[in-house]
Amino acid sequence: MKIARVEAIVVSVPLEKPKKISTRPIKSREYLITKIVANNDIIGWGLTFGGLESKLIIEKELAPLLLNQDPDAVEFLWNQMFQKTIRWGRRGIYIRAISALDMALWDIRCKNYGLPLYKLLGGTNKRIPVYASGGYYRFEDGVDEVESVAEEMQKYVNQGFTAAKMKVGIDLQLDIDRMRAAKNILGSQRRLFIDVNNGWHLNQLTPKIISQLEEIGIDWIEEPFMPDAIEENIQLKERTNIPIANGEILCTRWDFKQLLDSKSCDIWQPDVTVIGGISEWNKILAIASVWGIAVAPHAMHEIHSQLASANPNSEIYIIEYFDTTGDIVNYGKLLTSKLIAKDGFLNPSEVPGVGLEFDQEKLLQYQII
Repeated sequence: MKIARVEAIVVSVPLEKPKKISTRPIKSREYLITKIVANNDIIGWGLTFGGLESKLIIEKELAPLLLNQDPDAVEFLWNQMFQKTIRWGRRGIYIRAISALDMALWDIRCKNYGLPLYKLLGGTNKRIPVYASGGYYRFEDGVDEVESVAEEMQKYVNQGFTAAKMKVGIDLQLDIDRMRAAKNILGSQRRLFIDVNNGWHLNQLTPKIISQLEEIGIDWIEEPFMPDAIEENIQLKERTNIPIANGEILCTRWDFKQLLDSKSCDIWQPDVTVIGGISEWNKILAIASVWGIAVAPHAMHEIHSQLASANPNSEIYIIEYFDTTGDIVNYGKLLTSKLIAKDGFLNPSEVPGVGLEFDQEKLLQYQII
């Protein structure tokens, strides 16, 4: 089996109603879809966030390295791509492109052997706990942000979730009120995580603010500062007993080794579409396993449920879950089938592959030319 064709497709899927996080508004989602076709007509799919620049990187720099190669040689091909781009691509857009291609290679491998990813990796089908992710700012005329987040949390409670996450980071006093409202709905038996999206500065977090967060009962603080603000994370850890979560936009095992060495967070949040793909995921999880670090993968629950089921240990204790046909992380509108959580749990798909199969008509509908 050889790689016959490599394609990069960029799509933009608009949100029905714009949302906002601490650092930017969100009106649409741009995705890079990779499609690798083997000479036996097996198609492998990959996914990451990305734009037209990612497509050019694949077409001009990475695809030539893959053509006519054996798709089973995932480690060799990953190293070829990484070494080719290392001078300017150790993080960010290049690694995301490599992530999507690596995912497509593993998808071909799974389909060739007739196995879902978790079985190819030696795992067993597990019932994986997930948390409902939402609580975005709306800032629409007539919308009360406190009431809005409370209503959303009630929806998650009604759906059987035992944990939920909300966005914070724009206005501390407003956020305190929103967090109180959210926790009042969730109650003491359900967990509330907050996601700052790199929006805080350490000098904002006075003893009074930290005391209020602890009194509300926040279960983790995610990405409080800029990704490389290691010292600020360390200082926050010293000031609070609330766990710190980080890692959703970190890349490769070396970034996570820095988290390990600095002891700057309690929970790792790798995203397989960001870190370098499945091949790199396996290395990062091995580090977490050795050191007993809790892992809560970021988004992309279809593939992360596969990877969680492939992990025999207990490091992966919860996965982020979006209704991907909804109005936040909306790539589910591009898929032929969806993986739906029930009562706060998820089982991986049994269909051969990594868990993602794209509707090519939908790709054409949303494609950026």
